[in-house]
Amino acid sequence: MNREKIFYFAVVLAGIVICTIGYSNYLEKSAALVKQKEKSESPTEEDYETVKFKSKKQKEETVTVYIVGEINEPDIYTMPKGSRVADLIKVACGATDNSDISKINLARILNDEDKIDVPSYDEDISEEEKASTSNYEGEVVVNINTASKEELKTIPHVGDVIADKIIYYREKHGGFKQKSELKNVPRIGDKLYNDIEDNICIN
Repeated sequence: MNREKIFYFAVVLAGIVICTIGYSNYLEKSAALVKQKEKSESPTEEDYETVKFKSKKQKEETVTVYIVGEINEPDIYTMPKGSRVADLIKVACGATDNSDISKINLARILNDEDKIDVPSYDEDISEEEKASTSNYEGEVVVNINTASKEELKTIPHVGDVIADKIIYYREKHGGFKQKSELKNVPRIGDKLYNDIEDNICIN
């Protein structure tokens, strides 16, 4: 009986020793694997150089520009290198109704740190509008509530563009209640209104 106990004890002790050795080996292997993984995941100098190169390359492929003035969403924009002023205006949701983009070069390629100022229509009539009124002689009075497009164009300094805007405004607002309301029409400011006030009526 004592021999059986001794044998049983010896077997249990051997099992404990084997398990202890096996677990110790497992811990050592696990620690080695963790250390190897950490080493492989740690960024090397080469990794830093790669990230730096990519960042520099990305910066070189874009330009940051500022657009203000008669634009719907003036702001600072980052554009792809090679973009033109026309592309920037589209990104900024277009120019306002009071803008005169004919005064800027829409085809110009943007450069980093450019500032684009979209000008307003400052009552300087365009060549088209000058041509439409170059044959004007005498003084006429036009009813801006009832006149056709062609009749509106007989008003000094009023061409196709402004005539269309007058018609659009009166249709949208149910006509002009007073002559000075004409200044609410895009492209018609105080100066142009003062020039044509004697040539218009609303009755």
